[in-house]
Amino acid sequence: LRFVMSEIGKLDDNYIERNCVEEFLALDCDAYKLDDIEQDLSKLYKDLVKSTENNSKMIEERNQVREEIQVVTRAITLLKGSKSGANLSDSLLEPFERRVNQVSGVVSAADEQRLRLALFRASRGNAFTDFYPIAEPLVDPKTGLPVQKSVFVVYFQGAGGFSAPMHQKITKVCQAVGVNIYGWPADESTANASKVNLSQLLLEKDQALNAYNKFHQYEMDRMLAPARPGCNSLIEEYSLFLLKEKTIYDIMNMCNEHDVILRTSVWYPTAEQKQLEELLDGAAQEWGCQPAGIHAKKVSSATPQIGRAHV
Repeated sequence: LRFVMSEIGKLDDNYIERNCVEEFLALDCDAYKLDDIEQDLSKLYKDLVKSTENNSKMIEERNQVREEIQVVTRAITLLKGSKSGANLSDSLLEPFERRVNQVSGVVSAADEQRLRLALFRASRGNAFTDFYPIAEPLVDPKTGLPVQKSVFVVYFQGAGGFSAPMHQKITKVCQAVGVNIYGWPADESTANASKVNLSQLLLEKDQALNAYNKFHQYEMDRMLAPARPGCNSLIEEYSLFLLKEKTIYDIMNMCNEHDVILRTSVWYPTAEQKQLEELLDGAAQEWGCQPAGIHAKKVSSATPQIGRAHV
C-alpha cells in the first residue's frame, strides 16, 4: 500500500478523494475482503516493480541510442565523400590498415576541458580531439537528467586497431572521465546505414516506453477513481479497510481468552451502565450473536466505576 501511495505521489494529477468515512462505515461487512485486497495490491506491486525496472533499462537504452545517433550524424558530416575500399591517397581514414584511428563518443559540456587536457597528457600531444556541441540537451543514460553534451572524436596515429597501446590508453582515459563511447563508422555509407537502423531502434524504444506509461497511468487512474459514486477513491477505501481491520485486532489483543469467551476490563461511569448494556444488546441483535455481559465491580464512590465485559 505504501509503495502504491508513493507511485501516486509522483503523478502531477494525484488527487485522492477522501473524507467519506460515514459512507465507508455504512458498507456491508462483505464489501471488501482482506484476502482480495492483499491479492490486488500484491499483484499491482509486483507488476509495477517489474515494469519500473524494465522501464528504467529501456530509458537508459533509448538515451544511449539518441547519443549514438548524434555521433553517427557527426560522422556523416565528417566522412562525406569517403568510400569503402578507397586508396591511401584518397583519404587518411581508409577502412583497412588505417594510419589514423578514432575513438568517439559523447561527453557533457562541463567535462569537455577535462577530457581535452587528460587526452593531451596521456598521448603526449599525439592525439587531436574534435568537439561538436549538440544543440539540444540530451538525457544522460546514467543519471536520467537532461545535460548539455557534445560529440567528441579523438584522432591518433597507430596500427593494431583496438589492441594498439595508444588506442587502449585513450579508451581508458575516456572511461576515467566518465564519457559514453560509441563506435565510429568506417565511411559515409556505413554511417548512413547505421543512422537508419538506430532511428528504427529509437522508434521501437519509444513505443515500448509509451506502452509502459499507458499501463502505469491506467493502474494509477484505477486507484484514484471513486470505488462507488460519491465515495472515496479506491486506494483510500483500501486504507480505511486496513485501518479498520488493524483497529479490530488491536482491540482483540486487549482481551484475555477465558474458556470460550473473551474478557477484558474497561472503565465507564456508573450512570451510563444501562446505556452501555442497551448498546451491546443492540449490536448483538444486529450481528446475530450472543450479547456481551457486564459484571460490575464495586469500588469507592471517589473512583470511576470499573466493570468486566464478557464477549
